[in-house]
Order: sequence, then structure tokens, then C-alpha cells
Amino acid sequence: MIFFSSDLRLKYLYAFCIALGLVWANFSQFQSLPFFTLTLSNAIVLLGAAPLFFWLKNEQREAIPLLPMHGFFYAITFGIAGFHRFEQSIFEAWRFEIPKDTFVYALFCVIAGLLSLYFAYYLVAPRLLKKIDKVTLFPFYIKDKNAYTLLAWIGYPLTCLLYWHSQEGWVAYLKPSFFIGYQFIFYVLMAAYFRGLLSTTTKVVLLTLIFPYQFFIGSVFLEGSIGPLIINLVAICILFFAIRQRMPWGWMALIILTILLIQPIKGELRHRIWQLNEKGTSYQLKQGATVVDSFRELSNIVSNQYIDGGGAHTFEIKKVSQDSYVRMNRLTTLVQVIDRTPDPQPYRYGSTYTPLLTKWIPRIFWENKPRETLGNDWARAYGLATPTDYAYSYNLPWIAEMYMNFGFLGILGTSFLIGLLFYAFKVVICQTGNDPGMLAFGVLLMMPLMFPESHLSMVLGGVIVGGILLTTLAFLAAKLFPKMFESIVINHSHITPICK
Repeated sequence: MIFFSSDLRLKYLYAFCIALGLVWANFSQFQSLPFFTLTLSNAIVLLGAAPLFFWLKNEQREAIPLLPMHGFFYAITFGIAGFHRFEQSIFEAWRFEIPKDTFVYALFCVIAGLLSLYFAYYLVAPRLLKKIDKVTLFPFYIKDKNAYTLLAWIGYPLTCLLYWHSQEGWVAYLKPSFFIGYQFIFYVLMAAYFRGLLSTTTKVVLLTLIFPYQFFIGSVFLEGSIGPLIINLVAICILFFAIRQRMPWGWMALIILTILLIQPIKGELRHRIWQLNEKGTSYQLKQGATVVDSFRELSNIVSNQYIDGGGAHTFEIKKVSQDSYVRMNRLTTLVQVIDRTPDPQPYRYGSTYTPLLTKWIPRIFWENKPRETLGNDWARAYGLATPTDYAYSYNLPWIAEMYMNFGFLGILGTSFLIGLLFYAFKVVICQTGNDPGMLAFGVLLMMPLMFPESHLSMVLGGVIVGGILLTTLAFLAAKLFPKMFESIVINHSHITPICK
């Protein structure tokens, strides 16, 4: 059944799915939990899922659902986690016992953080930031359809080539920029495909070459990372919904299938293709290994796990879903931080946010700019890694980082500030039209903020760097190819060309 964006049944279908999930969570194997714990867990799911419901209900909705997806992330990774029993294996992977009181307090902290976020976003920001719509952007605007052919045949392959060969010297400092570049071009091409703006040959190149490459290699999936791949697929869903104005059921099914099949075997893939670097501070592909080797290892693991091996390794939906959710559960991280802060670990008092002050400075101009090692530092300090393990990096969700810095008041205050920031992003970036360049600009910048599972300076810093880079590219493209691209000023009441 096709549900268009203006179909009121769409929001009711979403509400029904949430209600059905809560009924299952409350009355199936989780019913032995205390009533108060169940109440808090239900509250997190409902609070987290509510903004997406109202976004679907609003026919004047912004194209990019930043806050709705951000809230939905909390519903899944914190709310659903609250229904698990304390003694279940989902917590054993972290090798620490969960005090019951701390667990309940963590649920309460999540609720408080969401309420503070919403209070700032819905009530304070519209009054405090009345003039924010006067802030201008310089996004990537495409004037000529031939530009898509140029991007598909030259732009995407060139940026990918530069990314994979920027290993040494000053070019290595540009590697993150090349990654942002080909991700952006991919989103532009997908948006143009959904709008029917691609020629037949460009469409064939996109579907038979670029998309498979992006799925397996461009998203660095074959390097053992599944996160960028999922973000790519979610971004495609958002582009599809914004342009086609109907639900991307096929793309959503691909996301679920990818998580269920790949997440449980990701660790085995990393074990086979990774090795410590010379300094012992991080993992990298084994010396001499190629993506072909990674693909071969992936094929062998999938075959052993889901095809061969008889009953022991056949696909079991319950086991696979549980294995997948172990990785998605962020509540255990918050519990660990609360349990050990401020004793034995002292409050950080904002020190984890200081990289935001220098994130915008390119490393090519500051070779010795401090590297962000918080993912490893906090894991060793809090007992998730041994004191001598400088290689593994553990995600630190925003809300856990808030508590690590200032405790409960940090959750309230930082969530409030993020609510103001999200409202500014909504007005300035998310309320874009259906032009492929503008949509790709907004989606690329906003997608990381929808998944707050890594520390704030890394995610928000990436948005800052990406915004500067894409704005520069837009300006240069308009100068070099004036017949194809145009850099325009958008202040949400009118659009003005600045390069012709």
C-alpha cells in the first residue's frame, strides 16, 4: 500500500507500530520488571517517538527531520533497552554489574534530557531565535542537467580515487575532505535520480556502479564499519520521502535486513581483516589486504553463519535480532558513566567539548593539532578497556558525556542548548526545497546529528567542517563551471545568485 506524505493514515500507522511494540515489550518476556522501571521505559519510548509522529502529521513539515529522528534514536537505543532484565546477557558484554537504583536513575536522566531538549526546541527557541531566518547559506545549486553527468562520470570517481590514495604526506590531511566530497556527490545523484533528472546512461552508471560501490566500499563497510552504511541508507530514505512524497518501504526494508544480517557478524569480520598499527593506538586493515580480500572474508562469514553449518549457524530471527540490539543499546553506557561519576571518576567540567574550539582549523595548516582520543580515554578510565589498551575506541553517547561533564545538571543544561541549536538548524538548513544540491547539502550535514551515539565534539565538529567544505566547493564550482552550477544565498524568504 502506498502512503503519500499528505496521507493522514501514515501517522496513525506509525503510532500503531509504536503501540504494538510497547505492548509486546510490556507483556512478553520483560513482564517481570518492576512497575516503576516499566513506566520510565515506556515514557522514554513515547517521548522519543513523539516528534516523528507530529512531523508526519504536519503537511508543512521540514524536508529533513532532524529532531524527529534524533528523538527516535533515543526511543530505540535508550527506551527499548530499559525493558531488558538486569541479568540478561545484553549487559554482560560490558562486564560490570548494574545496580538497580543506578539503572532506574539512568532512565530518569534520559527523560529529563528529552524534556529539556523539547522545552528549548518547541517553546523557547521560536521566541528567542525569531530572527534566525535571516542567517544565510551558500548551498550547492545545479543549473544544468549535464552537471549530473559530470558528477557521475568524473566527480565521484575522482574524489573516491583521491580518498583511497591520500595516505601519506600533506594529501593525507585532506582525506576526510575527500570522504565528505564523494558522500555529497552520491547524495546529489540519488536525489536527482528520485526527481527523474538523470539521463539514461547516468542512471545506469548510478545503479550498477556507483550505488554498489557506495554500499560496500564507499561507506567503508568493507573496512569493518557498519555505521556509515546505515547512515547512507537512512539518508536515501529521507531523500526519497522529501522528493517522491511517499514512504520508501523498499529502502527501509534494506536497512532492517542489513542490520539484522551484518551486525552480528561485524566483529568476526573485523577480527579477520584488522591489525594494530605500528604505534598500537588503533586498528587498520592488515598489511597488503585489499577490499577484495575483505569481500572474500565477508562472503565466507555470511556463508558459514547463515547458509552452511546446519542448525548451529542457521538464521534464527530471535538470536540475530538480539545480537543486533546489543550493539544498538546505549543505555548501558549511560549506566556505566553514572555509576562511576563523580566517584571514582571526577566530573570533566566541559573538557570533552574543547575540541570544538579548534575543529574548524584544517590539519594541513596545523600539523600538530591535538587528535581526539576521547573514545579510548574514557573507556580506559571507566573500565571498559584495560589501562594499556590504546587501540579500541568506544562510542560515548551525548547524554552520557553530558553527565560525565556536569552530572544531572549537565544533562538538563546541555540538552537545552542542543534544543536551541537544533531549532536554528531546522530553520536555516532543514527547511529546504527539493533541489538535489540543496537537499544533499542539508542531508549530509544533518544526518550525524540524528544519531548521537558518539561524543559531541566529534559529531558536531564534523558538521562544522562539512559545512565549511561544502560551502567552499559550492563557490568554487560556480566559479569554474558557471553554466552548470550556481552558488546562491538562501535566507528562506528569497533566493539570490551570488556567482554567475
